[in-house]
Amino acid sequence: MLDTLAAAGPLGRANEPDEVADVIACLAGEQARPITGTVLAVDAGRVYAL
Repeated sequence: MLDTLAAAGPLGRANEPDEVADVIACLAGEQARPITGTVLAVDAGRVYAL
């Protein structure tokens, strides 16, 4: 079922674990200090495809 849902999204696939890890690493870094009070969807664009 996950594959079917992921295929319907803009990327046509689910995120790879390393892609999610890259986002986490970026947000944990010094350059992300000014980012506060936001929700960042790391969903391969799926939220917009609903």
